[in-house]
Amino acid sequence: LISRGAFNLSFYYLQKIFKNTMMQTLTLGKCQDDTISSLATDVIFIFDCEAQAAAGVQMEVKAHKQILALASKVFEREFYGISWGLIRDSDFTQIETIEEGNVDVQIEDASFEDFQVMVNFIYKKQIDWSTYDLKFLISLYNLAENYDIEDLTTRIIISIYTFWLGKKKNYSMPFSIFKPDQRVNKDNVMQVASLALAYSHFPELSETLYDVGAVGLKQLFKRIFDTVLDFFAETDITVPHAVVLHKMMTKMNDVISHECDNCGQCPCLNGQGLTRENFVCGARVTWLEDGGHSKIDRLIAIEKGSVDQFIGCMKDGSYLTNLSLKPSHYCYQCF
Repeated sequence: LISRGAFNLSFYYLQKIFKNTMMQTLTLGKCQDDTISSLATDVIFIFDCEAQAAAGVQMEVKAHKQILALASKVFEREFYGISWGLIRDSDFTQIETIEEGNVDVQIEDASFEDFQVMVNFIYKKQIDWSTYDLKFLISLYNLAENYDIEDLTTRIIISIYTFWLGKKKNYSMPFSIFKPDQRVNKDNVMQVASLALAYSHFPELSETLYDVGAVGLKQLFKRIFDTVLDFFAETDITVPHAVVLHKMMTKMNDVISHECDNCGQCPCLNGQGLTRENFVCGARVTWLEDGGHSKIDRLIAIEKGSVDQFIGCMKDGSYLTNLSLKPSHYCYQCF
């Protein structure tokens, strides 16, 4: 037998070694599956969900207390009563240290989806961050803060910058243009800004959300003053809205929207079929074999009084009228 103090010290050094080296190389995800791992799980987190309860299905997440404790000081305190450094409040209903052996823990202040992704992150499972919307990422960020998992909060900030702003923000991540359904537009920009204000107690998250909103406004306005006037005329200006609007307006000169040099859009329209809705004067396009003109180079303008014809500039510099405005005939060629 060893003393409690010796155990605490041993656990501390094990934590340092595990987080700095082994967590980078082990395939921990396999450990969660009791059917293929000899390391049986010893804690089950249970979630209240009325729909599942009515169907007789229990939502749960299985894990290992020691692995969770090595990743989070909150789990460490709850499982072993050890405290190294600053400890945050957890979502456990239990107040005292959880007993040894297999235990069930009722989670009341976090959703099953958030908690599952957090545990998956701890176990180094592959996560496609591009599939999550801002609301989910913010909720997950809040959970990661509660459990004091700094690596997860950093990864969420990376995801927001990568998939919502299309840039890296000084992190070692490959550049990635965000998806069309992740655009900030006039319908959701105030929601994003309001979230930034609501989570001002998390400064890095709040500033990131303000950046997202500022890029959205910059893309929306694009030096068209009438658009600015229309936006403010259609926006319900409450005191909170006034605060966040001022914040975003002051940031608009500093943020980079990464607009494409050809189509002027972010995300870029490269490869997308030409339509009346996405028509960009001066943009380079290419023809498609279904009916486009093989000598097309750039877009000039939509024909006046027409809904499906445009004027184009040919590769020799001449203009051609009555070209078919169809996505099956032409697409953007930005690079």
